[in-house]
Amino acid sequence: MTVANVGGSLSCLKNIKLAFSNLGYILQSGQPNMIQELANTYNVCSTNTSSITDPMNQKMFLESFWGLFPLQSNDPSCEGEYCNYEKICELFEKPVNPDKSLLALYNALTAGSNECLDISWNEMIESMKSPDNSDRSWFYQTCKEFGFYQTCDPGTFCPFTTSPHVSTVESYLEICEEVSCRQRRREVLRSLLLVWFGWGAPTLRLTLSLSSPPLSLPTRPLASTGPRSRPPWRPPTPSTAAGTTMPPTSSS
Repeated sequence: MTVANVGGSLSCLKNIKLAFSNLGYILQSGQPNMIQELANTYNVCSTNTSSITDPMNQKMFLESFWGLFPLQSNDPSCEGEYCNYEKICELFEKPVNPDKSLLALYNALTAGSNECLDISWNEMIESMKSPDNSDRSWFYQTCKEFGFYQTCDPGTFCPFTTSPHVSTVESYLEICEEVSCRQRRREVLRSLLLVWFGWGAPTLRLTLSLSSPPLSLPTRPLASTGPRSRPPWRPPTPSTAAGTTMPPTSSS
């Protein structure tokens, strides 16, 4: 959002952060009329309006805005409305209230949709429990393999809402507990550490030592792509940390 080569600027980031900060301010204001007006402005589903004060529903509400931004890609040649950072920053650099800019972005990118904004955490969890829900594969990856959690913590460079602090690692681990075979958080951490160890994560031992109580390294890890010195396109093989092959075995 600040890289000039893609159309970003400090003022763009400042106004985006201000808009998201204002969302958080209203949610924490304790003023029912302000909160209701916010819910109405963004067409929150009527069944959820009264529950927008619940922290997990607030997480759903606030994170729904993240998808308005090209977080993993940016196409300078795109022709759609607000489809890259240059166009988005042109909007947020206008001399208007950043709240109005965020609303304009939201309305533009959701135009044509007749659906209200569903922010129910419980309904999301229940839908993810269904074996027919294809999105479950994503949670398998995050809960079992890579631990890819998009958090937004106070004191970081996150441009979105940090107060209330709802986009936490803990909130994603709760999804793992509820959706991914009801794994306890400690089991999730151990699964992730096993994969990181296979890839040679440099901070693994520090992570292990800081866990409470400390976790131990698996004694016979199985690296899905073989020894770390071997290219990832080679056939998979059981391996030790040193890269020597060994008979197949389950981790311990």
